[in-house]
Amino acid sequence: MTLGKDHDVNGGTIIHGTLRNEDIIPALLDYLETMPLHKSVSDDERMKKVESFKEDFRGKEPESEWAMELCYEVFDAINEYLPEGFYCGALEGDGSDFGVWLDYEQKDWDDTHKENYGGSNV
Repeated sequence: MTLGKDHDVNGGTIIHGTLRNEDIIPALLDYLETMPLHKSVSDDERMKKVESFKEDFRGKEPESEWAMELCYEVFDAINEYLPEGFYCGALEGDGSDFGVWLDYEQKDWDDTHKENYGGSNV
């Protein structure tokens, strides 16, 4: 789903119904690999980051503390490339719904922005 008229952001759910890093990390990496870029970063730089994350994840215990840290790093990488007013993480009220959402606390959204970006959160 594309959020709003002002930004081409593939928003909404990336993965839902799981808290397992072995499910979440590959889904986030797939999103990171294909998401529209909104910051001054080259596609090559992004792909190097994706490949580095994939290499780090190979052969590791997916439910280790290390894997949890990697998961946070992938969220951070996605957030680096999103425009102001959006975040990648769990949907408020549903901790197993990970995706890209409007961040009403980060940006002063007025009723027009909320309407342009699909209402309450997506």
